[in-house]
Amino acid sequence: MATESYEADQNTTRTEAAGELQRLLGGILRRLDGPTAERLLLAVRAELDARDARAYASGWQDAMEAAAGGERAV
Repeated sequence: MATESYEADQNTTRTEAAGELQRLLGGILRRLDGPTAERLLLAVRAELDARDARAYASGWQDAMEAAAGGERAV
């Protein structure tokens, strides 16, 4: 039960943070000209894609370590 409550709180916090980030980014983009706003969006997308790739790779590394019985996968 405590774990479910913690997870629900984490999901609420993530949702609130995502909404705040969206409002902040929207406010910034409204103040920039077209090409500058486009470059900013591309930079944000590139960072998010890089973070996703690192998380995905980390998950595979963890799985390989677990499959190897805790030995570090190379």
